[in-house]
Order: sequence, then structure tokens, then C-alpha cells
Amino acid sequence: MRLNLLAVVLAVILFGGAFYLYRSVSPNEEQLPISLPSNDAGQTPPDSSAQNQDNTSTATSYEECIAEGNEPLPDDPDKCLTTSGHIFIKGVVE
Repeated sequence: MRLNLLAVVLAVILFGGAFYLYRSVSPNEEQLPISLPSNDAGQTPPDSSAQNQDNTSTATSYEECIAEGNEPLPDDPDKCLTTSGHIFIKGVVE
């Protein structure tokens, strides 16, 4: 009986140690960089001369966002993402 209990305790310790080592060696998902959707859908890149030089947006509406050279999101054309990360929705006033 004691031998069976000892075997179970050792197995738990070994599996726990192996899991700890695996997690400490494998890359963390939280440290992976997050990227915005790319222009792979055949879209042309926005005109950089229409945007501010310091990559900050001054848009306050969907129409201004589009006028700055930002394109609508490929999966939702009623939304525009600025270079500063703000999303404007067509027809919605903040």
C-alpha cells in the first residue's frame, strides 16, 4: 500500500516538474507581437502625404478618417482604423 502511494506521489512530482520546465522554456503567448491586418487583399497603401508626419491622426469622424488616407477595414467596410489606433464607424457620431 505504501509503495503504491509513493509511486503516485513520485509520478505527480515528475509530471509537475516536467510541466514547469516546459512552460519556462516555451515562448509566452503574451509576449508575441500583435500586428494590424495587412494590405494583402490587393488594396493600395494609404497615401502618406495625406497623413500627418508624426503618424498621429486628427480625424474625428469616419469621413475624416477616410480623407486622411486610411482605408476601410477589409472585413468591415463601415469601419475605418486611424494610424493612432482609433476606429470610426460610418454614420456614428461620438
